[in-house]
Amino acid sequence: MLPADARFVVGPAGGLAARSWALLHGDPAAAPAPRPADPRAIAVLLLTSGTTGRPKFVAHSLASLTEGADRYRHLGFGAGQRMALSLPMVHVAGLTLFLAALRLGFCLVLCDAADPGAMLDAAEEHDCDCIGGMPVLFSLLLAAHRERTRSLPSVSYTHLRAHETGRNL
Repeated sequence: MLPADARFVVGPAGGLAARSWALLHGDPAAAPAPRPADPRAIAVLLLTSGTTGRPKFVAHSLASLTEGADRYRHLGFGAGQRMALSLPMVHVAGLTLFLAALRLGFCLVLCDAADPGAMLDAAEEHDCDCIGGMPVLFSLLLAAHRERTRSLPSVSYTHLRAHETGRNL
């Protein structure tokens, strides 16, 4: 459970062990200093994609999220790169890529996986060198590209997450 100084309520706090929402918008000097976060404490619950069964919540700490984001450095991600991304931030794959972009200085062009044509347009417009998403998206991207060809000379690789990718993709 969150400590009382990290919980806020809208309206009067009453007898609750929480602070008023108004403190978030008040004078920062009047608010007590926040305690340093324990990097091993649970920071967020994220859903799995359910590829191995039913989706499950997985607890992540600041340390596990940082380690996940830093792994992208070993994959060659860094400043100056642009990735068109359609992964949701409520899943660990999307969130760690978002955090990696912040930590490593590369640009994410956030796209809607429901519109693969618009994703290709965004990759073309922003000279993305990578397209990231679930394997099922890439079948849709290929179909959208066949329907209307885009010039994507900057795209040099793709980043697939979760499901297996079929050989015919």
